[in-house]
Amino acid sequence: AYLAIQQELDAQKIALDTQTAEIKKEKQKTIGFSLGTENIIETAKAKLAAKNADFIIANEAKTALNTDENEVWIVDKSQNTVHIEKSSKENVAKAILEQVL
Repeated sequence: AYLAIQQELDAQKIALDTQTAEIKKEKQKTIGFSLGTENIIETAKAKLAAKNADFIIANEAKTALNTDENEVWIVDKSQNTVHIEKSSKENVAKAILEQVL
């Protein structure tokens, strides 16, 4: 699902950088990812500020790894959080794109 998201985001001219938000062009959005085991949303909010990203996509390791399904929380620059319910990774990827584009 990560590769599908990355390809779609690249197609939409969105800067995707899981390490840092230093490379950001005009009219692009920077999206980071946060995989954790606890304090998922709090950790995502901290990463959002640290990376100067527009969005952080957060999920739990137990939900995301070694499964065909995922559940995520999208945190934006205003600290708003949107929960994407557990679904197939393809459906979650589509829902992420709908939220960030």
